[in-house]
Amino acid sequence: KPLVDPPQASVFTGTTVTWRNADTKPHGVISQNGAINSGPCDPGNGVTSTCIQPGKTYSWVAGEPGNYDYKDSSRPYVNVQLMVSSR
Repeated sequence: KPLVDPPQASVFTGTTVTWRNADTKPHGVISQNGAINSGPCDPGNGVTSTCIQPGKTYSWVAGEPGNYDYKDSSRPYVNVQLMVSSR
């Protein structure tokens, strides 16, 4: 199973995008431009409450059109892209 599924997605402005953590460890979603940011996450101890805890979700409303490259803060080698376009 991929770490992020799908690894690339397209949505329209105004769409609510939701990430669900199906893992047993906390994860975070952070885009390179800072527009998408679920908050800091320390995978070493899981204490940081702003990361996405196991079984929980983080939602973001797509605002400006453009390509949003983001990473899982717990696995920075995982690159994902969200493409936002106007209707």
